[in-house]
Amino acid sequence: MPGRSGKPEGMILAMSFRCITTQSETTTNRDFYLVAPFVAVLGRTVTATRLPTAILGALTIWPLYLLVVEVIGKKKGEKIGLIAAGLWTFNIWQIDVSRATSEAVASCFLAILGLYFIAKCINQKGGLM
Repeated sequence: MPGRSGKPEGMILAMSFRCITTQSETTTNRDFYLVAPFVAVLGRTVTATRLPTAILGALTIWPLYLLVVEVIGKKKGEKIGLIAAGLWTFNIWQIDVSRATSEAVASCFLAILGLYFIAKCINQKGGLM
């Protein structure tokens, strides 16, 4: 039985949200929970909804650099990592999508971060297991 907040009684976090948008009728939970703290602090403004995506877009540069260094190796990887991070920094697609609060920005950030941790585990002495 749903409570006044729209989520079932006894649940701490809701599993899905319905919102009125022009693109679709639902938004992903990840985006909702990512934006919620900013809306709580900054209010219901355009800045509050776009700021988390812009921050994640900027933060994606660092895991990309770390991933390239981890995959290629320390010696060559640092130079190639800087080149990759520089290309990602001025990538028109990334800049445009980061401004428009797209789900793709968070997905890229989490995917690159996940690949970095997988590469780090594989390169350790014991491997994955």
